[in-house]
Amino acid sequence: MRPDSTWAGSWLTLAAGMLLLFHNALVMADSGRKWGVAPYLGVHSPKLGVLNKGALHAPFVVAGDVLQPDDSTVTAVRTLNSDLPTIDSGAYAGLEFHLNLNDKHALFLGMGSWEGSSSGVSVGEFPLQGTVNDVIYDRKVNISYTDFFFGWKHRVYQRGNVRLFTRFSLHELFDFDYRDENVLLFTEGTAQGFRRIFRTESHSTGVLMLQPAISAEYFVRDWWSVGFDIGYQFGIEKFVPTLHATDSDFIEGTDGVTVNISSFNPPVGNIGGLAQYKSDGNLCTQATEATCYRHLEIDLDGWKAGFRVSIYY
Repeated sequence: MRPDSTWAGSWLTLAAGMLLLFHNALVMADSGRKWGVAPYLGVHSPKLGVLNKGALHAPFVVAGDVLQPDDSTVTAVRTLNSDLPTIDSGAYAGLEFHLNLNDKHALFLGMGSWEGSSSGVSVGEFPLQGTVNDVIYDRKVNISYTDFFFGWKHRVYQRGNVRLFTRFSLHELFDFDYRDENVLLFTEGTAQGFRRIFRTESHSTGVLMLQPAISAEYFVRDWWSVGFDIGYQFGIEKFVPTLHATDSDFIEGTDGVTVNISSFNPPVGNIGGLAQYKSDGNLCTQATEATCYRHLEIDLDGWKAGFRVSIYY
């Protein structure tokens, strides 16, 4: 699993799954087996590792030149509170197609997407254009992925209209996105009423995950059913997103500030979180100190559960 993989792996996996289903459809065309389609809506609760433990609580540190009465300048350092709630879960929605091989076995494939977010607002001081100004600080972090999956399910119990299944699937996250947006609204000084924005984005592909699950299905009619499943999704390995884009609307040479967004590590180009303390135990007072950064190792392991409505034909 590599976050810089191309789309080739995803499409090869998709093609293999579709060919296998098509082959079985031809073989069993006259055997009375049924295809099915099922929209799915549920929740995924990933651990998110360093993101929840550190990056969402990373301070926002800025250093700016402040004019003195004698026209000299001093460097003012301010730390804004950017501590956000952890992202414990998010909605997952998708569409699944499956083919019953016989009374007990079925193959399925599909696609889905998940998104989680966290946001917060605080007030503080920010040095800009030679003065220290009061600001309202708004930070929002979004994380999302789209995945393709292919798997097998086995019926382990049937009584009346109720059926229980075990499921096992391989998932490839081919569109992983991370976005950290920081908006500063100045409430005094020459910049009163204006906003300044810092934004960091990351995009990764080729993340492989496995998911065992159990599923229950109730047949309202012989051609449609409602179901519920719960499973645990885990990755083959964790990954660190690489920087995709970062931008701000601060005016270099005019605003007189030095800021690095708290989730961007300039020396190595990896997404990371600005820690409160350096490795030697001292406080992080400058955003440019490399020892203040912790790589943002993403951990998407976690429980997934949801409801589906299956239509058979």
